[in-house]
Amino acid sequence: MSINSAQQAVMKLRFNHLLADTCIYKTPTITKSASYGTVRTFSDSAPIACGFEFSPFKFRAREMGNTGQEQGEILSRVRVSFADYSALAMTKEGVLELTERWGNTPAETQLYEVQGFAEIGPAGVILNVKRAEL
Repeated sequence: MSINSAQQAVMKLRFNHLLADTCIYKTPTITKSASYGTVRTFSDSAPIACGFEFSPFKFRAREMGNTGQEQGEILSRVRVSFADYSALAMTKEGVLELTERWGNTPAETQLYEVQGFAEIGPAGVILNVKRAEL
């Protein structure tokens, strides 16, 4: 079953309606330093439209922490347009910074690393992300 152009137009319209947030993609540059080893620096993109979906049910177990208890991480999903995904050449090494959520600026810096593969659909791209620290 294929999708006709009218159906795809409706999907894109709905997808773009969900891009209510603003984020900046931080492109990494990795350099070697004699004293510090590998050093990552980031250059910021222009702000892009994105759509965060925070879900308490996207949970994945992680390694054991210093306390001997298993730690976990909450994964989120971010929608971005095909154009922004392609133009920014988003990779797992890059970081997304959420700069505006529903028109409000977060009180603290929120950085997210891309996890796994991009989910490319008929209307845009969905990325799985987790909170990150630089």
